[in-house]
Amino acid sequence: MTASALTDPIAVRTSGLIASELTKLKGSLVYVLSAAVPGLVLLLGFLIGLMEGTTAMRLSGGTVALWAQALMPLGVLALTVVLAQLEHQPRAWDPLLALPGARRRIYLLKLAAAAIVLGLWHLILWLGIGATDLFFAHFLPGQVEGRVDMIWTGETLLRVFGAAQLMLVVQYALALYFRSFVPPLVIGFGGILLSLGAYASEKGVVIPWMMPINQMASDPWRADVALALGLGGGIVAAIILQLVMQRREW
Repeated sequence: MTASALTDPIAVRTSGLIASELTKLKGSLVYVLSAAVPGLVLLLGFLIGLMEGTTAMRLSGGTVALWAQALMPLGVLALTVVLAQLEHQPRAWDPLLALPGARRRIYLLKLAAAAIVLGLWHLILWLGIGATDLFFAHFLPGQVEGRVDMIWTGETLLRVFGAAQLMLVVQYALALYFRSFVPPLVIGFGGILLSLGAYASEKGVVIPWMMPINQMASDPWRADVALALGLGGGIVAAIILQLVMQRREW
C-alpha cells in the first residue's frame, strides 16, 4: 500500500486550509494587534506604578480588570473584523469555498485561528504582568507594595479567556455576515459601552461582552455562571455558526 493511500484526505485538506489562513495572516494587522492590545494595558499599569505607586494586588487586579472590560473586547472586535475582511475585501469567498471540503470547516478554522490569537494575548499579558512585577521589585523596591500573585493572575486570565468565547463567536459571526465592517463595529462598540455602564447589574452575566469582566465579580456565582455561559455558549454558537454559514452563498 502506498503512502498516498494511507494519507487521510480530510486531514490533508484541513492542514492545507490552516496553512492558507496562517499565510494570509502574515500580511494582515493581526501581528500588530497581538503586540499592541496587551501592550497598551501593560504600559498603563507600568506608568501607574511608576508615577503614583500602588500595591501588587491593585497592579495585577487593575490590569486584568481593564483588560477584561475594555481593551480585550476592543481587540476582539478588531481581530474578527480583520479576519473577515481578508475574504470580504477582495471578494475571495467563492474561490475559497470551491476548495474540496472547505465549506464544511473553513468558518470554524478561521474561528480557531482567532481563538488561538486571543489565547496568545492572554499569555503575553500574564508574562508582561510578571515582568512588570520583577522590574519594580528589583529596580524600584517600595514603589509597588508586595509581590504579584502570579498563580491568581494566571487563573483569572484563564477564566477571562474562557468567558470571552461567546463574545468572540458573536463578533466573528457579525463580521462574517456583513460585507461591510461598519455593522460589526457599531454593534461591538455598543456591547462594550454597555459592559462599561452596566457592570454592577446582575443581568450582565448573560451579555456576551460582560461575561469576561464578571470573572472579577465579588460574588462567586456571577463569575461561575458567566464562565459557563461564555465557554459553553461559545462552543454551541460556533457549531451553529458553521452550520448556518456553510449554506450561505456569497
